Amino acid sequence: MMVLPTSVVMLMDLMAKRGGKEANEEEEEALLDEIRSEASRFGAVSSVELRPPHVFVEFAEEASRARRGLQEEVAAFGKRPVVALFYPPCLFREGRSDFVASPR
Repeated sequence: MMVLPTSVVMLMDLMAKRGGKEANEEEEEALLDEIRSEASRFGAVSSVELRPPHVFVEFAEEASRARRGLQEEVAAFGKRPVVALFYPPCLFREGRSDFVASPR
């Protein structure tokens, strides 16, 4: 299944790719701030949320450019592959993080 471009981007398993090391609250906030900063280069950011093991970035508008850019930027920042997917806004607003679709 393929999801059409939306305003929400999910960075899959971002917190799981920390080498088995669990982040403390301070490290999590630093990571979210870094992602918020990077994401703001691609448009107005409405929110950034951690729902382990994923990080969600909600933009004010559709986020095609942001999805591509975040996938490249976050991967370069952490020296590891990152998959950025569009996520259905209705599920994001419901607090769900269990929907996964094709990265295309």
